[in-house]
Amino acid sequence: MITITVDKATWMRLEDGFYVSFRVQDPGAGQEICKALADGKPKELTVRAKKRTLDANAYAWVLIGKLASKLRIKPIEVYRQYIRDVAGNCEFVLLKAEAIPVFDEA
Repeated sequence: MITITVDKATWMRLEDGFYVSFRVQDPGAGQEICKALADGKPKELTVRAKKRTLDANAYAWVLIGKLASKLRIKPIEVYRQYIRDVAGNCEFVLLKAEAIPVFDEA
């Protein structure tokens, strides 16, 4: 298995198909990937995001604690207030059908 770190990607369409191009931090690892693909056999690519470390999580709570002390509220309230702004978070609200207004198109 070859591990390579990329920080940017682009894709393009050429006459013979679609291609993805990656910007790599280690040119040697990029060359290894190209050599591994040279046999023409399909390979599976798995993309993993760098996970947030426990240190980063602990530091986030330190900052939340400092905000809470300045705002004079509990840290969990600061967390709940700002977690809504994080991408990917959503809130579901269930409504009965009769509670949804119907607008006539005129």
